[in-house]
Amino acid sequence: MAQKNIFRSIIVTATTFVGGMAVGMLLAPDSGSKSRAWLTDQATELSDWMERQGKFASRQTNLKVGKLRKNMGRGVKRNFPNLYEATEHISMSDQDGLGV
Repeated sequence: MAQKNIFRSIIVTATTFVGGMAVGMLLAPDSGSKSRAWLTDQATELSDWMERQGKFASRQTNLKVGKLRKNMGRGVKRNFPNLYEATEHISMSDQDGLGV
């Protein structure tokens, strides 16, 4: 049910956008070539902006993941004992290891 509502919202949004663009082109005070040039410039600016935002989001995500990884490593070291250090005082002979 929720998938249908999301799909309908996307369809309505896309249809409204395309309809608005068509009406805008028909009612534009400039000639077709000027309007197309303006649209091309705006699309280029939008593309550049989206690329910058994507790079920024990627950097921020990498920083957050790095901090999370570091904090998790600290938490594991703090909450779980180092088994080598915890068992170094236990003496075992070769016979103990073989189960004999």
